[in-house]
Amino acid sequence: MSSSDDKAHPALTPAVAERLKALSADFARELPQRFTELRATWAECLAHRGDPRGWDLLQSVHDIVHKFAGSGQHFGHVQLSRAAAPLDEFLIHRRKRKRPLADDETARIEAMIQEIGRAARLPENRIEPDV
Repeated sequence: MSSSDDKAHPALTPAVAERLKALSADFARELPQRFTELRATWAECLAHRGDPRGWDLLQSVHDIVHKFAGSGQHFGHVQLSRAAAPLDEFLIHRRKRKRPLADDETARIEAMIQEIGRAARLPENRIEPDV
């Protein structure tokens, strides 16, 4: 971090700044695997649509998306957070309805997952993490 970053966050010690930088690098390195996990979990959720396992898998999809929406911006992936936020919100509200996903809902979720994937691959959206 530059000295201007230190001035923006005076309580940030060099050790904390380095740790945050390392966490941000770990997040970026693990992002492809996490997105692959999201795709696989979503595919399995669709395979179990309408049964109790499908509900558990939909919750797992939501857990992954929620982490993208929240952690992405803190680790320098603002576009990822912005792309994940609508699906995070949709799944929060969708969980309240205890019925199988309709075809239009699965298509909507699929489109939002694709948008998350596009955002996950955009290195130009990389900025310094929030502190």
